Order: sequence, then C-alpha cells, then structure tokens
Amino acid sequence: MKLSKHTLLWAALTVLIRTVSVAQPSGNIPVSDSPSTAVQAPYPGLVNMANPGKYNYIQSITPDQPLQSLPASGYQYRQQRDYFDGLGRPLQSIQRRAHADGNDIIQVHVYDSLGRERYQYLPYANQPFANQVPGTIQLHVNTMMRNFYDLAGPDEAPYSRTDYEASVLSRPLKQLQPGRAWVGGNRGVRNLFRFNTPGEVMLWNIDRALHAKPYVNGTYNAGELSVTETTDEDGRINQEFKDKDGRLVLQKRYVNNPVPYYAHTGYACTYYVYDDQGRLRFVIPPQAVYNMPVGWDVDPIREFCYSYEYDRRGRLIERKIPGKAVEEFVYDDRDRQIFSRDGNQKQNNQWAFTIYDASDRPVITGLGAFTSPRDVLQGLVDDPAVVYPPPDMWAYIKNYSLYNTYPTQINGATILGYTYYDDYSQLPGFSYDATQYNGELPAASQPQ
Repeated sequence: MKLSKHTLLWAALTVLIRTVSVAQPSGNIPVSDSPSTAVQAPYPGLVNMANPGKYNYIQSITPDQPLQSLPASGYQYRQQRDYFDGLGRPLQSIQRRAHADGNDIIQVHVYDSLGRERYQYLPYANQPFANQVPGTIQLHVNTMMRNFYDLAGPDEAPYSRTDYEASVLSRPLKQLQPGRAWVGGNRGVRNLFRFNTPGEVMLWNIDRALHAKPYVNGTYNAGELSVTETTDEDGRINQEFKDKDGRLVLQKRYVNNPVPYYAHTGYACTYYVYDDQGRLRFVIPPQAVYNMPVGWDVDPIREFCYSYEYDRRGRLIERKIPGKAVEEFVYDDRDRQIFSRDGNQKQNNQWAFTIYDASDRPVITGLGAFTSPRDVLQGLVDDPAVVYPPPDMWAYIKNYSLYNTYPTQINGATILGYTYYDDYSQLPGFSYDATQYNGELPAASQPQ
C-alpha cells in the first residue's frame, strides 16, 4: 500500500506527541513557601529629640497673589521655616501645612562626626503632635518618618547615601539612591581615583600663533594625569583625565564593551587642547576622534572640531563651532565686547554693536553697516587719534561717560534696543536711622 505524504506527516506527529507526553516527576514540583517578612530598614543618624531647645530659624512667607501688607486676612500664602543647629548647618526645613491633607512637610538633615551629610533623607509629611504649633520644629522625626514611609514597606530606605574615602580629601567613593533596590541593595554609582598609565592618553600641543594647528607630541607619561572613573549602576564606565593644573584633557564616555580597556575603543572620546598660556584652543569631539586618520592629523577632521582664537590680551576674538561659520569679536580698552558678527552678518556686511555707559552697563544695541574686517575695527578702537563727533557711532563706542543719554539716531547704524536704569532718587524719606536698634528682641519675640 502506498502512503501519502499527509499520512506520513500525521504518523510522525503522533510519535512525537507520544514521545514528549511523560508524567511530571514528583521531585520537580516547586515548594510553596510563605512570603518572607520584610526586614525593617534602619534610619542612620536620625534620632528623636528630647526637647526642642532654642534654634535659629529663617521664616519665609510667599503669597500666592500680590499683597500690600502682611499678614493679610483672606489671602493664601505659603510659609516655610528653616532651622539651623549651633554650627549654622541646616537642621530642618518645614513647609507649614503644605501637604494635600493639611500636614507639614519636613525635610531633615543629619551629619556624621566629621560634619558630612552622608545620609540625605527624603521629606515626609506628618500631623503635628498634640500641643505643637504647625510649622515649628519637629521632635519625633524618627518615629514620624517611619510611620510615613512604612506605608510603602518597612524595608524601603527613604534616604540616599554617600560613602567617602578615609582621607582628608573625603572624596565620594560611592553614591546610592533611595529605595530597597538601590541603597538597600548596596547598588549605586562608584568612583575610582587613579593616575594614568603609559600610552593611555595622547599628548596634544598647539602653538600660540593665530589659527595654529594642534598636533600630537607622543603620549602622557605614567602618573602625569589624575583619572576619575565613574561606574554607574549598570556597570558602564566613564573617565575624566585632568592635568596637574586641573584642566580637563580627555573625557571618555562608555559606548560598548571597551576592548582593550585602556584605549579609545568602546568609548566616545573628547580631547581638549590648551596652549602654553593655559587657554582652551581646540576641542576634538568624539566623531572627530573616531574619524581621525592614522598619525592623528587634524586637517581631515577639522570641520568636526571647536576652535578658539585669542588676542595678545587673552580676549576671545574668534570662535568656530562645527557646522557654523566663524564668529568674530572686538573689544574696547575696558575689555568690553563692543562688536560681534557671525557668518550671516558677515555676508550682509553687518556688525552687531553694544554701547555701554560709564558703569559698564549696556544701554544701546544695534547693527552697524561695516565692511571692515575684524582686525581693522580693533585697530580703530585702539587708536586714540580716531575721534568723531555725535551722532557718529564712534563717538559713543569710545566715550565712557555716556550716562542718561540715549541718541535717537546713530549714523550708519540701526538701533535695535535701549536699556534704561533707575537710581536712588526715587526713594525719598527712607533714610537709615541706627538709633532704632537699641537692644535685644523681647523674650516673646526671640526664636524658638
């Protein structure tokens, strides 16, 4: 008898089904245990106070709408008191009846023996105890905070924690966020402080000349750079390399698994290049580092980079941002920026200008029609022989005594804005009288 393919398929399926249809073994049954009891989380450093004593505080009253006087009946306003301990450190911040149920919201602060706020507690809301005035310092902070946060579970830790290294630097080694899964599980952001290894970071140099090109001069020797490694909760590592002057030299951000670890592979790297005067001249972003040719030649990837040029007085005169034309700046003798232009303004033969008063406050802004390049404008500003009468722009650009004078027209310029300032002549009758401070506050008015 000839069997069809459908008959053979059905027979195969029947055999397969019969093969896998086995009885469940008795040893493969999960044990149904009762859920474990949550362990109550400790509240480090948070203790109830026996008596309030006397604390300095600052009381703030913020009305929800404009008022003419305080206190004002029939108006709503928010009140907050910030209490301080004997060393002037924040102790409690209390927002009076700020909760939706009309309770106070309390933010407490605790310190370790070295005065560090290692535990930062979350705020909580509580109903004041009997005979306690709302908005005043809270005594039973541990009890009331536990009553509030135990509603979410007694094992939830309502605080973040910072672990410091055992040195006079007290640098943070680990930072853990609130909650059972974070500080309760000892899972947080870790910091590691070390020095660089040989060949780990490229050594960039740049000449002082205008529009100089940065170049690689080998690598940093071991121990020349301090390194801060930050590992987040997911194990991703970010690194910052700083030189002996505290300047950021290299920033490495995790992208994927770094292979090898002490290299650029697997990281988004940003280099910062400084000249011999410590001025930031070049920033080489990750895309430029990624496309860098062999030999670390900047020319092919220069459009990806940020560049900054300075004059002999250390003032920024040119700035180049990727995807944007060069921006130029001109300064006066007081180092105030008086002219600037971008690529669009350069095509339109325009310079944006700012005129200042004698107190270095900007009073007039506008656009000037100039075809002169930046160095020519800077020379005109620096030349004391260049003198023009009003309403020429140079009469105001180079005049430091302009005060309460706002010309309605400036030759060769379009005025875009005026800025006006008042003085104290509008406050008659508010003279200072020291005789009114002749003693201490009455006992009833002293802070509690």
